[in-house]
Amino acid sequence: MTSIQNAWLGVLFFVGSAWSAQATIIDASLVQEIEECLGSGNAHTVCEYPKGWRKYGDREALELTHSIRWNTPARLQLVSKWDVIFADGVQIRSEGSGAVYVKAGMENAYNRDYHHDAGGAIEFGETPDYPIMVNGSSVRLYYNPQKAPEGNWGDQNKYWNRRDQKYSQRIKEHSDWRKDHVAYMLVNHVRDLQDIEDALYANYALSQNIDATETQDWDHGKGFRPLRVVDKFGKQPFSGFFDGNGYIVSGLMINRPEEEDVGLFGSVSGSTIKRAQFSDLTIVNATVAGDHYVGGLIGEGHRADIQRVSVINSTITARGVTGGLLGTGSYVNIVLVNLYGNLIHSNQSAGIVLGTLYEGNVSVTAPSTRMTLGFQMVADEVLLETPYGSFHRVEDFCVTGMCFHMMKFEKMLQLALQKRMSYRETL
Repeated sequence: MTSIQNAWLGVLFFVGSAWSAQATIIDASLVQEIEECLGSGNAHTVCEYPKGWRKYGDREALELTHSIRWNTPARLQLVSKWDVIFADGVQIRSEGSGAVYVKAGMENAYNRDYHHDAGGAIEFGETPDYPIMVNGSSVRLYYNPQKAPEGNWGDQNKYWNRRDQKYSQRIKEHSDWRKDHVAYMLVNHVRDLQDIEDALYANYALSQNIDATETQDWDHGKGFRPLRVVDKFGKQPFSGFFDGNGYIVSGLMINRPEEEDVGLFGSVSGSTIKRAQFSDLTIVNATVAGDHYVGGLIGEGHRADIQRVSVINSTITARGVTGGLLGTGSYVNIVLVNLYGNLIHSNQSAGIVLGTLYEGNVSVTAPSTRMTLGFQMVADEVLLETPYGSFHRVEDFCVTGMCFHMMKFEKMLQLALQKRMSYRETL
């Protein structure tokens, strides 16, 4: 049996992976049920198996013993707290633009402890050559990478030395089949989250909720280091994909008032070929303080897509440009974000969503009609609650499904500020 244990936009296989314990078997009868679900589905259908996987044991693997084939846009999602194993000869084949997500090591209680990294491999049989084939859709693999070996590497984290890995491709490549697959390394606890800084170009996904309250005691009170590296070679931003998988990061503390580019991700920069991506993440009860370009999620971001991200009941403080989600950015698309209960402190451009944006699109989904889009005065301090600080070459801004041309919106903004009323009163 071959095993996925290390990957970055590809898959590395090697022989000899051990897995333990029991296995939930996807046999012929269950495959029939799965194919019926997929066959009757559409582009919005997700057929997730095994059903009720959260009730399974932390050391219970998922074994696929029969092939699955369908011809609709429905998505197949296989999930396990331990490993996902393909028997020899088994193939998943989507011929109707349906995506395939394989998630190993999800919500594994053993992995909440920094000293444990159990399970989470994806193992394919020796045949066929291409165990997953898709037609014009995506393949996503979520796995727990192997820890660094003892010896010269010492206690290097599990994301060590990504660039030197050799990858063997086992997703079907054919001129008629679009190649679109991503391998995500799992983030199981807050120290994994910090270790992302060692491989800023890779792709990551949360495997469960992350309690980050211990960061209050890190680095002599400075807390979590924003995910970016500044060294003799210059600034190295995060450039990969980050999938929150619908989970929560709570209690994060970053106290770096003398630093620029401060946030969970301090600096982000995608490219015209591969934009950085952030999705399905909630940040709760965070305290983030920096000097300039400060945000709850990203300090400074370029060529990035942010969707379905929430920042809730958090405090973001800066002397310069700051925002609840993004400090400053360019060519950034922000869609379906929720931001509420946050305090944004700044002496310059600031906003609930972002501080400044050059080129991009913004669509904000408010959690309720009570979301305040104005600002308030407390004593002599201004607590800014505007949806944005300033835009440049951004034509449309959408709030709760209502879109406005920016020139008109800015006139309403000025009116709101003059009359000390909320934006909702002016819309």
